[in-house]
Amino acid sequence: MQTELSFTDVVREILRQHPEGLTPQQIREIVKVEYPLYVGTPSHLKNVAAGNYKDVDHAVLARIYLACRGASDIAADKRRKPHLMTLLPDVGSVEIKDDEFIEGEDLAKLEADIGTLYVLSTGLYTADQVEIVKIGITTGPVEKRITQLYTTGVPFRFKIVSQLETTNYSKLEQALHCLFDKYRINKSREFFTAHCLKFLPDLIAVHRSIETS
Repeated sequence: MQTELSFTDVVREILRQHPEGLTPQQIREIVKVEYPLYVGTPSHLKNVAAGNYKDVDHAVLARIYLACRGASDIAADKRRKPHLMTLLPDVGSVEIKDDEFIEGEDLAKLEADIGTLYVLSTGLYTADQVEIVKIGITTGPVEKRITQLYTTGVPFRFKIVSQLETTNYSKLEQALHCLFDKYRINKSREFFTAHCLKFLPDLIAVHRSIETS
């Protein structure tokens, strides 16, 4: 049944049949024809009604960009406009982040590969009284992302510590998560002790230097 697949798996199946690669717009048209149950979902309709997206087509397109952003085996050639997405051979289908929150994402920024890396304080501390922080990304307002996080029932009181709008933002997030692994809390992907923050300015400076070179 179609609905047994996650949306990211749907994108994988489509790209597997098109090894030459497809644009997000081409993937969307195939989804509409071959996987219609994934179009016009309650999430899509809710976001269109709320004015987050112009129509269902735009909501589906945003979800395709998020699928690519969150899967380690889906690559995007960002030198092309629109991006050309391909399925990488011999790479495990690990989803770095299967983000269902299309609400608050900005389609134009998804298409341009521009987003915001944010650091949030949580108001929680380790047994050694070191604060726990969250490092994540969004293409929309960070404040809206915080509102979404509260809907998941997390027991935190988030406050913005810092935010940076940049290109190639998802790769920056992934790099920071890898580099800060020793500070990770209970192997939770996005939560770290605040000890990592002293390294953040230098790492961001390197990222900016690369992006502007």
